Amino acid sequence: MKGQKDTYDFSLWIDLPNEQKAQISKVIYVFDHPTFKTKEFTSSNQADGFKVSYRGWGCLSDVMIKVESRDVRSQIRFNMCEALKDF
Repeated sequence: MKGQKDTYDFSLWIDLPNEQKAQISKVIYVFDHPTFKTKEFTSSNQADGFKVSYRGWGCLSDVMIKVESRDVRSQIRFNMCEALKDF
């Protein structure tokens, strides 16, 4: 259809040694962008690296990643566009 933007499939996950992944209970990805109706995506699937996926028009320059385990909660900001610039 003329004027329609292409969409792409994106996936995010954490890459850690299995010993560290075993300590994590869930990972929450926050996509704070106006085009997302649902802003938070949660994964508890250790086997695939706590992967989440979305279909969209592009990468996100600011993704908040919250990692939760029994004893520790931490968060980092991830610039997905910067990580993909060489692809």
